[in-house]
This record gives sequence, structure tokens and C-alpha cells, in this order.
Amino acid sequence: MSLDVEGELRLRSNLAVSSSMVRGGRLALSAHSRLEVGGAFSQAGLFSIRVDVSGSATPGRVVIAGSASIAGALQFVGVDGYQPVRGDNPPILSAAAVVGRFSTPLIPGISSGLKAVLISDPTGVRLLITSRADTQESGAVDFADTVWFLNTWFSGNVAADFNQSGDLHIKDIFTFLNAWFSATP
Repeated sequence: MSLDVEGELRLRSNLAVSSSMVRGGRLALSAHSRLEVGGAFSQAGLFSIRVDVSGSATPGRVVIAGSASIAGALQFVGVDGYQPVRGDNPPILSAAAVVGRFSTPLIPGISSGLKAVLISDPTGVRLLITSRADTQESGAVDFADTVWFLNTWFSGNVAADFNQSGDLHIKDIFTFLNAWFSATP
């Protein structure tokens, strides 16, 4: 069976298809659900994937035997009282090869000291919940993050606007250091 989605598809359990073309609309994956695609998966930029995450369940996931062409938005919704915590690192999509990328993930309810990062590699995409001070997006907060931040701040790069005021100021350094010390043991 081939799957061609233009509206919304809600998966509450597993579904296996031979190939998939997603043009617009949304794929909603409940916790524990899994979309298995036997061939290629293609997703247009107007499409979004919603993944329900529960503290007691594996988040929804897309598993593709062939290649995956991805774009569009990725939204995570906590269910059953789930709140993202530092170190959460669920796989979202796996494939023989991944081309493209999702836009910045939307995660309602994430605490102010954390950020969500999509980690992409040639065969998959996973979500990483990490400290705002994790500038290297490695899942660890260490000296390399401080070096990156200070180099970026002293070079005048707005990526170092850590307090999000719109300009670089000494307050950015103190805000970064507060987040860094809060995240390190």
C-alpha cells in the first residue's frame, strides 16, 4: 500500500506502507505509534509532523527503509503530563539516507533554562533537550561551550545575544554564565 497525504493523518498505532508522498497537511503520531515506510518518503515544506511524547511511552516515530526527503515543521506535544527534561533524546525519524531538514522544532512547555535541538545525521533525526548553555549542541555543557560563546560575543556576532535583548551587552555574558553554572555539576 502506498500513502499519499494531503490533509491530516493521525496514527494511534503502527502503519506500514510501501512508499509515502506528503504534500501538505499534517502527520500526527501518538505516543507508541510508528509509521513504517518500505520505500522512499518525501515530505514537502508545507507539511508538518506532530509527535506526541509521554514520559512513560516511546514517542511516535517514522521508520523508512529507503531514502527520506524532509522539510517543513516538526512539533512535539507533551501528553499525560510529560515535561521535557535535559537529556531527553528520542529518535524521531530513521532512514537509509536523509536529505533536507526540518525547521526549528516547536515544543510547548519547555522550561526557560532548556532548548530543543534537532540532531540530524545521514540516516536519521532525533530530538535533544539540552541546556541553553550547550552552544555546541552536544548534550553536554563544558568548557568548549564557554570558549564558543566568548569568541562569538567578542567577535560581535548576534548569536551571542544570550539574553535576547536585540544587542550585545555585558549582560549576555552573565546570562550565559548563569545558565552554564546551572547546568554543570
